[in-house]
Amino acid sequence: LSWKPPYRLGAEIVPKETPVLASWFSFTVPHFSLPAPVQPEVTGQPERTPSPQLRDLLLCSATGFYSGDIKIRWFWEEGVIPTGLIRNGDWTFQTVVMLEMTPEIGDVCTCLVDHPSLLSPVSVEWSENQLLVLSGSI
Repeated sequence: LSWKPPYRLGAEIVPKETPVLASWFSFTVPHFSLPAPVQPEVTGQPERTPSPQLRDLLLCSATGFYSGDIKIRWFWEEGVIPTGLIRNGDWTFQTVVMLEMTPEIGDVCTCLVDHPSLLSPVSVEWSENQLLVLSGSI
């Protein structure tokens, strides 16, 4: 094995001469830039037909966003089911947070989505069997 420059293994290794017997090396690692933040597309939908006698499943989803630093919250006491973060294969992510609840007349459920690419959080509101996407600042 010969130690003749240049050494190319993904990083550049440059030997330095020193007065001692040991050889010292410095590494130059190329700079990698990451994609710019991408805003999530926020949607909401009921999974089951709304009925006062049955438990309902409301979905709040965010898709196509980068980075994976996202917060999705339902403002409701119980029944929140997160799915986790899913990679799309193109540097973007998607996720769904579900709310299982028994609707009553006058109930209002709000899902709030916050991501570094947004100027302010986006909210999805469910009221009287209707879903409204109320954008903060997309």
